[in-house]
Amino acid sequence: MSTIQVFLTDGQTHQLRSRVVSATPFSTLDSADQTLFPRAEQDHRVVVTTETIFHPQGGGQPSDTGEITSTAATTTTTTTTTAARFSVEMTRLSPSSGKVLHLGRFQDTLTLFKPEEEILQTLDTEKRELYSRYHTAGHTLDAAVRHVCGTTVANFDKLKASHVPGSAACEFTGLIPGERKAAIQARLNELLATKAEVKIEYWAKDEIERVSQEMCIHLDDVTLAENGRCRVVNIEGIDVCPCGGTHVASLDKCGRITVTKISRSNGNSRVSYRLE
Repeated sequence: MSTIQVFLTDGQTHQLRSRVVSATPFSTLDSADQTLFPRAEQDHRVVVTTETIFHPQGGGQPSDTGEITSTAATTTTTTTTTAARFSVEMTRLSPSSGKVLHLGRFQDTLTLFKPEEEILQTLDTEKRELYSRYHTAGHTLDAAVRHVCGTTVANFDKLKASHVPGSAACEFTGLIPGERKAAIQARLNELLATKAEVKIEYWAKDEIERVSQEMCIHLDDVTLAENGRCRVVNIEGIDVCPCGGTHVASLDKCGRITVTKISRSNGNSRVSYRLE
């Protein structure tokens, strides 16, 4: 059974009680899932839960981190049972099983989770908020570049984005001249000044098709949920984009976004940015 990803419908919950499905050594993962964690070591373990608030790395957004603890610590007149504590270092979504894999280490290797045990998940809230700011900032920058360059740069289209602090950028086909940087920054500032609301919505494919050309949405890449709809991030009046990431509630929560440089290679352009 796949993991229920709570953050897809509720990105503001930073603590959650759920139950353990499994807690196994990293070495017991199948080879395909092991490749999701290139820096994992053999003493790492992988915890799977019925539900999760941890956003797995993907879509240009880094993985959430935090802690999972047992809620079953007890004290009697003679003994004390210490709660198992698990530090979540990275999460990834298994393509084959749909399970979210929480990679990390137990504080005490003798105190582990048991299947079906109740646990408490706690996010590193500071990181989640930073990653959400960067992700919304990336969508807003994408819109600003599209507004400035969409009809004037030959072969313009969007490719991909990285919302990782320190290397954040949006990539496009076509060669964007360096002198467009000031115009992109000016348009970006105008968009931020609207303080537009950022909404998580679920659209039918025909609704996405209606705005696909204007928003540079590739319909072949749109993944529909079981209910036949696609999760989109709608920055009201500015941008609509299929997305599985976490976001802030409105553009004023991003802070200042600075376009740092425009680089070009092999017919493509990369517009880098940072948050102040």
